[in-house]
Amino acid sequence: MFQLKTINQFPQYTHAWAQCDRYALALGFIDNGGDLFHPQTYVMNNQFPGEFMVPRNTTITSVDFPVHDYIVSFIMKLTHDTEPWLFKSYTLLYSIAGLYFLYLLVTLFTKSIVRALFVVLFALSSPVFLYYEAGFLPTLSSLANVFIGLFLFFSFIKTGNKKRFCFSLFFITLAAMARLPFAIIVVALGCYECYGFFKNKRVEIYKCIGLLISVTCIATYYLYNDHLRKEYGSLFLNYILPASSTHELADFTKTIIKRWQFNYFNPLAYALLLVTGFVFLFNILKRKIKLSSFEKQFIFFISIVFMGCCLYYLLMTYQFINHDYYFLDTFYMPVVAIFLFVVVKWPVINYFETKKYIPALSLLVFIPCFMISKTILKERKESYTEERTTAESYKDAGRFLDSLHISSNAKLLTFCSDGSNNSFILMRRKGFVIIEPTKEKIETALKWPYDYVVIDDHKMVSLVYSNYPGIIYKLIKVAGNGLISVYKRRTNEQHISENEFFELDKKSVLYDTLQDFESVTDLEIKKVLADSVTAHNAFYGYIDSTMEYGYTYKTENLNVLKKKNSLIKVTCRFFANLPVKEAFICLSLKINNKDALFKASEVSSLMQLGKWQTCSFLYSVSKIASNEFELGIFIWNKGKNNIMYDDFQVTIY
Repeated sequence: MFQLKTINQFPQYTHAWAQCDRYALALGFIDNGGDLFHPQTYVMNNQFPGEFMVPRNTTITSVDFPVHDYIVSFIMKLTHDTEPWLFKSYTLLYSIAGLYFLYLLVTLFTKSIVRALFVVLFALSSPVFLYYEAGFLPTLSSLANVFIGLFLFFSFIKTGNKKRFCFSLFFITLAAMARLPFAIIVVALGCYECYGFFKNKRVEIYKCIGLLISVTCIATYYLYNDHLRKEYGSLFLNYILPASSTHELADFTKTIIKRWQFNYFNPLAYALLLVTGFVFLFNILKRKIKLSSFEKQFIFFISIVFMGCCLYYLLMTYQFINHDYYFLDTFYMPVVAIFLFVVVKWPVINYFETKKYIPALSLLVFIPCFMISKTILKERKESYTEERTTAESYKDAGRFLDSLHISSNAKLLTFCSDGSNNSFILMRRKGFVIIEPTKEKIETALKWPYDYVVIDDHKMVSLVYSNYPGIIYKLIKVAGNGLISVYKRRTNEQHISENEFFELDKKSVLYDTLQDFESVTDLEIKKVLADSVTAHNAFYGYIDSTMEYGYTYKTENLNVLKKKNSLIKVTCRFFANLPVKEAFICLSLKINNKDALFKASEVSSLMQLGKWQTCSFLYSVSKIASNEFELGIFIWNKGKNNIMYDDFQVTIY
């Protein structure tokens, strides 16, 4: 019900970056002939070390044991299909298997089917679980392996079947190798067994051997992964990111709670946890509940896991702020286990008239619970801030490049993708990526050994060109499809106009307005020329060191912006006798009284002292669906300068 509509959707919105990296690994195993120990993606400048600024001749990357990506690649080979639905279906089925073993785990404590379902539905109702349940991250598959391993482990405690202990170690070890935070479970298992050896004054050799094999497997691959990282670099984080002080830890924790609290579990699920927990504590205090030896062992083990999660949180606090799935790696399982226990110990209803119906009817509470989770997931998608995702811009990009006869072996350079591999997967080609296009990074990347540059048209204007206008002298356009454009390196730098580079002369002018300050009645923002040499008109705009803002062009609900994506060109003449610092042309767009877009373009670096200088700026604005919006373009004198300006022109293409 939750996943069917999006089962074949390319990763986008929240954490599309991380999901595309895993998708790329699966496709990489197809390309490298199934070499499990040399995982590769499409990126030739890995994030670590160097933050994407170290170009390489390979796409190999270090990564936690990529067993799930490898299995998916094998399925893709068998089916001759590499669409997202295959990977998503694999994760979905694996997560369902995990929930089934969670159900079996509950049945070790109670024979009540309703109570077991109650726990499973609680676990399933987590919005963050539902969001990644049919995704690409190894978290859900590893979490499923943990549930399988826990069922087998506690089944071993109950029955003494040694095979179940061995199999439990296998699944928990596999979970930890594929997603290292789950090593917490392995450590907890070792601590639990060591306590048992000490308590019973007897060491059980088969347990020691099993734990030793488990730790050896995890450590061996960790060391091999470290070798890959040193040799080839990595797209995946491998170091701790703790808070630097207790004050920062407190601030981070507040931020995490504010941002993710109702993504971890929805309000109704929290209410269920609190109510069942309160009833449990009340009955404990009234001594109405007695704990069996098996139940005490369960609580002891979960307590060790919870302490391990707390320690991991201290080591990786910074990651929890922006990565909701870290909760699934850590605290999710202990919270579900606590809920499992209090539900199991919920008092039995003995009234004949009600005991038949209340247990079954209690499951109906999860209907509104899932509806709330669905609303939260919808809001998460709607709150995504990107105007157009990489998945939308690069749709059918591979076919487009094929139509231009660009070799599948061509090395591409791209800027401003939602993530490292996102655009390359859709282009089905390898290359270099710059996520945050500062002037320095763009200049450096343009010297790398690429064959073509491919950029989203919108981001070319709004992020790349605005940060480094000189890019138009270094590239020449090959072709475009209205969403992305392909460029080649210019053999000789040529100073061309932005009109020529962006082909503005070929575009339709939808709107044009010019302010020459001749008709402006507000004398505070204009002055009469005293020196006929410095300008050509009788009046000009003026801003001095006491004024923070200059002339502002403002319009509401401009109809041309509703029709299609637009380019806005702002041109203005500036004059200053003294050096100018921190002066900007700013574009502000508010939709339904909320800030939708703000861009500030530096003026000071373009001005020449003692001379009128014409400066122009381009902004890309996506089609506006709302009927209530306001566009403002103004001069911001942040550095308290003395500037004259004239012929303030706004043209919309």
